[in-house]
Amino acid sequence: MDLGLDLSLNIQVLNSFAATGTAVRLTGLAGGLVEIASEWERHIEESEKRLFPRLVARGSEADGPVGFCLAEHAALSARLADLMDALPTVEWLREAEVLVGRLIHHVLLEAHVLRPLLDGKGIAYGLDNSDHRREGREER
Repeated sequence: MDLGLDLSLNIQVLNSFAATGTAVRLTGLAGGLVEIASEWERHIEESEKRLFPRLVARGSEADGPVGFCLAEHAALSARLADLMDALPTVEWLREAEVLVGRLIHHVLLEAHVLRPLLDGKGIAYGLDNSDHRREGREER
C-alpha cells in the first residue's frame, strides 16, 4: 500500500537524532570520566590506606580478598587512564560504559566481601572510635 509518502526524510531525521544522541552521550561520558576518576581515586585511597591494612593486620583471612581487590584496583585504574587519554568514539563509548559498570561492581563486591570481614573482626572503620558511620547511619 503506497500512500505516496516519502519516508527518506524521516530516516534522515532518525539518523540525525541517533548521531546527535551518540555525540551527546560521548561528550557527557567523556566529561563524566574526570569525576568518575576522582571518585575512583578516593575509593582506592580509602581502601588501600585505611581498610586493607586493618584487615590484613588482623590475620590472614583477608589476604585473598585484599589481594584480589588490589589487583582489580591496578587493572581498572589502568583501563580508566587509557580511556581518559583516548579520543571518544562509538567504540570508546561502549568500553567506557562497560568500565563504569565494572567500577560499580568492584565497589559493591568490596562492600559485600570485605565489610563482613571488617565487622566480624570488630574493627572500627573510622580513624578513631569516637565517630564512625555504618550503612548510612551515624553511630557514636
